[in-house]
Amino acid sequence: MFGSIGGFEMLVLMAIGLLVFGPRKLPEIGRTLGKALVEFRKAGMELKNSIEREVNLEELNELKESGRAVGREVSAGIDSVKQGLGGLGTVEPPGPANGAEGGDGGGGDVAKKD
Repeated sequence: MFGSIGGFEMLVLMAIGLLVFGPRKLPEIGRTLGKALVEFRKAGMELKNSIEREVNLEELNELKESGRAVGREVSAGIDSVKQGLGGLGTVEPPGPANGAEGGDGGGGDVAKKD
């Protein structure tokens, strides 16, 4: 509706402001308008930042929930594999924890059935 204001329009607006408010009030009104614009911009930036934080927090919560869902699926798969291998014996990790100290010659990786 209103296009950009050119030089002539600015001069007319300043002349009208000078006539209406006078030379003493005009600088004070300009300062007040400038401070109001700065505060308005600050409030707008704070609102924008808070909305962005909320959106990021929501995305983070969605990622956490999908990670938990994947973890549950992996656990269910591991349990399924364990049940399928139930009669085949257990597999223990190599090392001193299972009694193999390296001198047995057989590796000691697989526990024998009882």
